[in-house]
Amino acid sequence: MKLTTISAGLLLAMSTAALFAHSGATGIVKERMDAMKSIASHMKIIGQMVSGQKTMKPKKLSTAANEIKHHAVAVKSMFPEGSDHSPSEVAPEIWTNSVEFNLELERFEQAAATFAKRAEEATATDSLAAPFAELGGTCKSCHQQFRIEKR
Repeated sequence: MKLTTISAGLLLAMSTAALFAHSGATGIVKERMDAMKSIASHMKIIGQMVSGQKTMKPKKLSTAANEIKHHAVAVKSMFPEGSDHSPSEVAPEIWTNSVEFNLELERFEQAAATFAKRAEEATATDSLAAPFAELGGTCKSCHQQFRIEKR
């Protein structure tokens, strides 16, 4: 339960920050920000169900999980070199430490695929707490290393 509370708080902070970050974004930066905003929105939906704040709705859960899975694959092509212009929040380490960045993206993609599979099979949310925490952990890990907080 503690992991889901932490994950829910992290997701709320991410989605609130995303609302303000998109002002003036265009091209691939906007596409990337929109994808991240969608991921945060779907994580919030799932987090509310996993934490018991909302009733589990299997179809909604599965749809949200599969949207995250889809974005996990798509975002891999959304970080071309030179796409760090404002209002982007990417850190230059994405390109200077591309090996680790790509590993982070692979971990995210794998966690998203695992969670989507579990969500499709779930009959109760208690079986989703650990894979949801793992999925949220991949977001947090990547953001800590490769995202610059705009203030």
